[in-house]
Amino acid sequence: MFKSSSRLVFAMLSLTIMAAAVYGFAAANTVPTSKAGDGAGVVSGYTVSSIHYNLNATNPRNIDSVTFNLDTAPYGWKHH
Repeated sequence: MFKSSSRLVFAMLSLTIMAAAVYGFAAANTVPTSKAGDGAGVVSGYTVSSIHYNLNATNPRNIDSVTFNLDTAPYGWKHH
């Protein structure tokens, strides 16, 4: 009886320590505010305008490219 209760106490203590460690690592994660698709964290959306798509000449059911404008540039984005 003593052996099985010792195992149970050890297992519960181990789980408690692991849960505390995981919570500590998760609570330490911080990310900057950004737009949707820019990373992780609190985000807001873009306003998309001037959407143009080009159909494939061989098979017009396929789209070759899509171009559009955003109200602001994505964070860290550089135009080349």
